[in-house]
Amino acid sequence: MKAVPLRATRNLTKTTAIVLFCSAVICVGAVLLSVAAHGQSTRVAPAPREAVPAVLDLFEQYSIVALSEGDHNNQKGHEFRLALVRDPRFVWLVNDVVVEFGNSRYQTVMDRFTAGADVPYRELRQVWENTTIPGTLWDSPIYYEFFAAIRDVNRATGTHIRVVLGDPPIDWASIHSADQINAYYPQRSRYPATVIQQEVLEKNRRALVVYGAGHLIGRNSGADTLVAILARESKARIFTISNGYPDVSRFEASAAWPVPSLILVKGTTLGAEPSEAGSPLEQDFDALLHLGGPSALSMNRVQKSVCNDPEYMKMRFDRYALTATPDNPNPGQQLRTLCGLTEAP
Repeated sequence: MKAVPLRATRNLTKTTAIVLFCSAVICVGAVLLSVAAHGQSTRVAPAPREAVPAVLDLFEQYSIVALSEGDHNNQKGHEFRLALVRDPRFVWLVNDVVVEFGNSRYQTVMDRFTAGADVPYRELRQVWENTTIPGTLWDSPIYYEFFAAIRDVNRATGTHIRVVLGDPPIDWASIHSADQINAYYPQRSRYPATVIQQEVLEKNRRALVVYGAGHLIGRNSGADTLVAILARESKARIFTISNGYPDVSRFEASAAWPVPSLILVKGTTLGAEPSEAGSPLEQDFDALLHLGGPSALSMNRVQKSVCNDPEYMKMRFDRYALTATPDNPNPGQQLRTLCGLTEAP
């Protein structure tokens, strides 16, 4: 038998190694595809539950149930929150409601109001009008209606569900520049996280937290969102709910889901869908609040009646003047349009 030269043997070995390596890559790729396909196939169909009792049941297991407001000022979300706090079980399961739409500087004012004291509206409205947001975001009547609903429940039941104001205690009398306003923005998650730890968790209380979605994502990351900070710095059990109005019609099997309904998303086909933040829904939230999908989204913004309040108009446009930039020279345009003004009063 003729011997194969050593050089040829080396070449043959190299060629064989390349073939084997390529085969291995193909095999590994096939395995990964198989695992991915299997993972997708093992996802289960989402199962909706009647929303109010489902959310209340969560307080049997969790200290914090964080509910995304969704688009600020949305009417359906407001109606759901009213139904939730008015349910007879709410007063027995929940001690506090922590909100984004209230300046904590006025916590004692809110405590008096929800306890049933006679608080003049002019004093009370400072709670939502004087937050770190210079504009009209919280001036929709739905926020006052929510506070009033909790007050009514307390009066009717003889309990005291406490509204905890989560916005940092900005004092607008001392604000004279955009830099001073901007200095508060990094505190808009850190501050309520500290308040929740001190006022809720350390006192062994349970809270419904109502905040924008951006404050509730990133629980298992190094982010500085409200929920991420709480997850890192406390041992609290936290459950998060999205209210992003997604189109869920393709997940509904034989009939449309009830409205409102709550759907757990982990391990479901719905959980793989993108959340408001763009990442998989199950990565950012534990459940979805279904309020009817995109077609049900309606807004309840600041009312035209504010145009007849000179004190309010001066306050808003003074703050708008501080936030004007070359890229946004007219930050109060929406309010001017609402009031039919050609220029700031």
